[in-house]
Amino acid sequence: MLMNELLQERFIRLLSARTQVTNEEMETAYECFMEQIRFVGQSENTYSDIYRTLNITRIELESVFILNKDNKVKSLTVEQIQQIYTAELTNWSQVGGNNSDINVFTRPRNSGSEEIFRTLVMNGLKSADFHESPISAMAQVFNEVIYDVNAICYTFNNYKDIQARVPDSKVPKIAINNIFPNKKSIQNRTYPFISEVHVAIRSDLNRSSMAYKLYEWLQSENAKSTIAECGFIPK
Repeated sequence: MLMNELLQERFIRLLSARTQVTNEEMETAYECFMEQIRFVGQSENTYSDIYRTLNITRIELESVFILNKDNKVKSLTVEQIQQIYTAELTNWSQVGGNNSDINVFTRPRNSGSEEIFRTLVMNGLKSADFHESPISAMAQVFNEVIYDVNAICYTFNNYKDIQARVPDSKVPKIAINNIFPNKKSIQNRTYPFISEVHVAIRSDLNRSSMAYKLYEWLQSENAKSTIAECGFIPK
C-alpha cells in the first residue's frame, strides 16, 4: 500500500475514535499526551506552557441546527438561536413559523458537542434547562427531529452527513443569518458557527513514527481531499 493510502486509512480510522474533551478536561488531555494523535474539541482557553510542548494543526468544521422537514422556518439569526436556547423565544410563530411550542433538544452538559455549543453559539449566555433534554447519544438527535415537527437541535455537519448519513431531505439544516452552511460559506467564513478540531502531537515525537507521518500528511495538499470527504474543511 502506498504511504499516502496508508495515511489516509489511518486518518479515517482515527476519526471513528477521536477524543472530544470539554474545556475543563483540555489541559489534562494535553498533559497526558503520549505518542498518539488525538482529535480535541475546540477550546477558548490557551495553555501556553503546554502548547510549547506540542505541535498543533487545525481542521475546521461547521456546527449546524436541524429542524423537522415540515417546519417552514428555513433561517434563524444568531440572536434568535440564542433566545430560543435561553427560552426567551418559545413559539415558532415568533420566528415566522407555525403557532406551536418550540421543542428544544440538547446534548448532555458534559459532552464535547454541548461544550462547543455553549462556547461557540451561546457566547457566555446561560442556556435554559429543557424537559426534553438531554439526548444521551448524538445519533438520537435525528430520531427525535424526524418525528417531532416542532423540534430543533444542534449537531455537527460532518457527523450528520458523513457518519450518520442523514440527508437534508430527511432532516434539513437551516441557514443562520440567511447563510446556509456549505463549503463556500465555511471557506470564506461568512457562516457564523465555525469551530476547529485540533490535531496535536508531542514536539519531541520521533519523526519516523507513524503518528508524526500522519500529522505531517494532514498538512499536505494530498490530505485535503480526504479531509473534505470526511466532512471537515481543510485549512
